[in-house]
Amino acid sequence: MRLSTRQSRHCAKDLNPAPPMRRAGLAPAGALLLWLGLAFTLLLPAMAAANAQQGSNLPPTLQAMLRPDNPVVGLVGNKEIRWNDVIYSARRLPPEQQSQVRPLFQILLARLVDRQLLADAARVQGYANKAEIRAAVRRFEEDLIRDAYVGDYLAKNVQPGAVEARVKALSNGNPVQDANNRTQVRAEMSRLALDSLLTQLRQQTKITLYPSR
Repeated sequence: MRLSTRQSRHCAKDLNPAPPMRRAGLAPAGALLLWLGLAFTLLLPAMAAANAQQGSNLPPTLQAMLRPDNPVVGLVGNKEIRWNDVIYSARRLPPEQQSQVRPLFQILLARLVDRQLLADAARVQGYANKAEIRAAVRRFEEDLIRDAYVGDYLAKNVQPGAVEARVKALSNGNPVQDANNRTQVRAEMSRLALDSLLTQLRQQTKITLYPSR
């Protein structure tokens, strides 16, 4: 999204630039524009997840196979593997194989068993306590928490009705073009909503940026 001059100036006031940033010769507005660009790039997966929440986060073939009772289908030691775990693991299959999950079910289940066996063996060997592993786990946890938060925020603030109203205004009666417009409109509305959220969070938080060394 390209910010207007007025938007850039408004956002720059929210940054609370620290003296070290001024000494580095970085204009607050310029630094913010770079930051915004990186932020949108890093948060695109969460935006995609939010769009998926408005429909389904699984292909229809797999969605239809999920079971509300989600029975246990295997045990590795005392760790349970459930039916829906196997179905979700099929997301990584090529589309043509996702329709064949039932005949592939035991193979997928065996793969989850093997993954759990390897994870358990790694824990016994102390890998869970390695500093680099713990740091990676913390980063992964941050990603999951952030993406869930952003996904929920966008799902609430980018309403399907508003998207469809905008698509209708742009409609030329071509289904393919309307589908493209729908994707573009949802992405633009998501960026604007995220920009609003980030501006609010900046106003609430003191931010200090240091020059590269």
